[in-house]
Amino acid sequence: MPATRKGTYFRLKEADSILRQKSRLIHFHERFTSFFNTVFKPKFGVTDHWFQYEFQGRGNTHVHGFAWFDPEVAPKLFGDLDEAGDRAEYTRF
Repeated sequence: MPATRKGTYFRLKEADSILRQKSRLIHFHERFTSFFNTVFKPKFGVTDHWFQYEFQGRGNTHVHGFAWFDPEVAPKLFGDLDEAGDRAEYTRF
């Protein structure tokens, strides 16, 4: 009795932990993709992207990624970065 119940208890506890982590990931994914598609992608003219979700030691979710910008949109947003004044302003931003 104790061995079976103890094993079952730990499996249920582990399953509960996994479900909580997955629900946090789903929530993070939905919020991030909503922000990306609604704000970031139109604002910067993103033509392609790659993202990877990661978790810190305490379980905090964060994302790393690359985004490729439309060459017609990006220069208008950042100015001519060949000019020293524009580079300094972009750096301050």
